[in-house]
Amino acid sequence: MPTVYFKKTLVDTALNTIKFKGAVDKLKAKDDIDQIDAILTRYYNGYRYDPIAADLLDKRIRQAYPVIERINQLPSPRIQSAIKNDSPAAADPIISNLNQDRYGIMFDVLFKEGLVHELENFVDRVE
Repeated sequence: MPTVYFKKTLVDTALNTIKFKGAVDKLKAKDDIDQIDAILTRYYNGYRYDPIAADLLDKRIRQAYPVIERINQLPSPRIQSAIKNDSPAAADPIISNLNQDRYGIMFDVLFKEGLVHELENFVDRVE
């Protein structure tokens, strides 16, 4: 999987849009990100998490946000094991997937708001 770096300003814009917009799709996005963040927080703080529930969440989110699969397909000069962002790299593939899901949700919100038109507008670089 390539290492994907997302544009920090657009990440912040997406999170603010999700946080302050009251539309149903934004509420769903906020709830999905909150569920992901709860699992990621437990993982990164060294606590146990339920891998079955995390995997089910990952699968549900990937069905709801098809753009997430496109992140995996971004061209890369070399292959890495995790997506890079503001969080430390995860050795656990479910956690890596949830990190990717989080950014896919953000892109979806930015796209629906007309703030980005292509995935490449949200991606800073791929390594």
